[in-house]
Amino acid sequence: MDRNLCRERCLRGNFLYGSSGENLCRAPAEKPFDLQAIHLCYRHAASAIVVRHLVIAFPYPENYTVIFLSASALLFMAAIGFLMIKEDPIEADNTYGMITIIKAIPRMLKSDKNLLNYILQ
Repeated sequence: MDRNLCRERCLRGNFLYGSSGENLCRAPAEKPFDLQAIHLCYRHAASAIVVRHLVIAFPYPENYTVIFLSASALLFMAAIGFLMIKEDPIEADNTYGMITIIKAIPRMLKSDKNLLNYILQ
């Protein structure tokens, strides 16, 4: 890929990072806005409007208390929703304990230089 073209695309925000931390430019999207991006914009706008009304409705110390309590309540409801997801149990033959995984980290870092560079960056 031409370096100038890559630089222009990266300046426009069309970039991503590879596993070793280097910048990988990508081609611009075919459609500038998809339905998911539009839906995300509406959700952000709605939450900004709700927070604005909460800041205006309550005096200074209480408005942030209300915002943080409502955010924590919504986060609690989301956690309950994740806990209620039923997954099919699987049988695992090779179950490794946490100690085995931690002991394998130095060997993995020595064998994979890309992983080491990614962690060090």
